Amino acid sequence: MHYFSFFFFFLQFFFLYRVKAQLISKHKCAPCQRSGREPPPARVQPKPAAGGGGEGVAWQPGRPTRRWGRGTPGAAALCDRALTLDPRTMATPSFKPSQRFRLPDWHTNSHLLATNAERQRQASHQIRQEARVLRNETSNQTIWDEHDNRTRLAERIDSVNRWKETLDKCLTDLDVEIDALTQMKESAEQNLQAKNLPLDVAVECLTLRDSRRDIDVVKDPVEEELHKEVEVIDATKKALQQRISQAFEKLCLLQEARQQLSADHRDKVETLDIDRGCLSLSLTSPNITLKVDPTRVPDGSSTLQQWDGFSQLNRSRAEAEMKAAVELREAMALTIAQTLEEISELQEDIRHLEDDLRRKFQNLKLCHTRLESRTRRPNVELCQDQAQHGLTDEVHQLEATIAALKHKLAQAQDALDALQRHLARLQADLACKASSMLLDAKCMDTRRKLAAPAATFAPQVDTFARTTNRTLSPLRTCPLETV
Repeated sequence: MHYFSFFFFFLQFFFLYRVKAQLISKHKCAPCQRSGREPPPARVQPKPAAGGGGEGVAWQPGRPTRRWGRGTPGAAALCDRALTLDPRTMATPSFKPSQRFRLPDWHTNSHLLATNAERQRQASHQIRQEARVLRNETSNQTIWDEHDNRTRLAERIDSVNRWKETLDKCLTDLDVEIDALTQMKESAEQNLQAKNLPLDVAVECLTLRDSRRDIDVVKDPVEEELHKEVEVIDATKKALQQRISQAFEKLCLLQEARQQLSADHRDKVETLDIDRGCLSLSLTSPNITLKVDPTRVPDGSSTLQQWDGFSQLNRSRAEAEMKAAVELREAMALTIAQTLEEISELQEDIRHLEDDLRRKFQNLKLCHTRLESRTRRPNVELCQDQAQHGLTDEVHQLEATIAALKHKLAQAQDALDALQRHLARLQADLACKASSMLLDAKCMDTRRKLAAPAATFAPQVDTFARTTNRTLSPLRTCPLETV
């Protein structure tokens, strides 16, 4: 801003110089123009005339004429009349009416701006530190929560896998028993079928012996043995039939138990697939999404031992102070530099907060997907185990973390807006001070006219920047002509 003011003031000075040169060229008298002579330089001290002769002298107030030399009184008179100035027609200085502040007020305002800037930087620094601490704590908390739940899922997978192996062994033993019992039942049925022929033979023998006549119809030992044989065969057949019926009932019970074990085994296998799928998910998995109410307790869920929630996070606040002892005008530039740096760091922290917030949403998607996937566990496997409670607690923790990050992001945005507004005030105040310095420099250049009348050349010092190490343009260092 002050460079623009300096350039504008330099253009104004150049324009005034050109106008002055044009006015000087217009005031040249006609005889001087015809003769080709240049008007005499301004403020030349008169030289004493040798031998009473008159030499050319410069114009002085109160003297209406000027002599250039001997022999041309008419041209000299015309030049004197052309260059005679009337003090009544000269411009008088005018002052612009405006409000004037005292120097203590100016110092007080500058000190107030510097103090406010320091306070704004301290507040912004504190917010940045809190945001960094919160970001680190929430990142560590998120990482450990995900690690703990991954461990719980792994332990749950091991437990279910052990149950699956137990069920595998039970199913194997059950299949062996069913096969053995089936073979025994088939053997009993074959024996039962084999007893039909002896029974038929014994019955047929008894029938044939009943065809005897008269005295030959006697109860001899043969008949007794045949009756005994029929009774033994009937008893054997009944025993076999009873064993066959018991084997059938046992086989039915074994088949029912096997069906239950098979269903339980299938549930375990499906649960293992779901939990292993949840364990294989990561933040970069393409199939993780936000779910609708993933923390709900599905109907038919069985309760396990209640899991104690994670301890609440105790956020610690870090305070840091920035001290700077600088002078008045230099402090303004330093304040602006620090404010710009603070704005840059705050914007960087805001970007980190936004990135961390997006990463928290990825963790939340992961938890939602795991919880939603575990709701599809079949039958009694749909229980509220430690992994389920851990995932639910992680979802709540992530939601609280996201809310805290959003709140801190809003605070950082407010601090950034406040810093930018105060930076605008600082820049406006610095522009006012640069303008004041230019006006003071102009006043100093104006007051140099009171020093010595012979100061014909402009100073070689850059009065705008107060430096002597820069060579001015020839336009600014050329001799000044008298109007």
